[in-house]
Amino acid sequence: QDCSVGSIFHECNNLESTDIVIPVFTQNFSSAFRNCMKLAVSISDMFIDGIYPYLNRCTDAFINCKLLTGTINPEIFWNNKFGYK
Repeated sequence: QDCSVGSIFHECNNLESTDIVIPVFTQNFSSAFRNCMKLAVSISDMFIDGIYPYLNRCTDAFINCKLLTGTINPEIFWNNKFGYK
């Protein structure tokens, strides 16, 4: 059931919005939205409330996404103590 969305929108320079919700069984999220500089959505809308995916590869997932708003618990990216098990 593991899912990979790594590099799914990597370098999509004109991507302004998305309604994607990161699947709970996502393992690879590396570079998913890297350099999507026009992406202007709430990062919290990309995750199911209170149920974060178990991410073990998320390097540079949102690098250069300067227009993102909202917040998520950063611990899903560091040590992932809240990830679905």
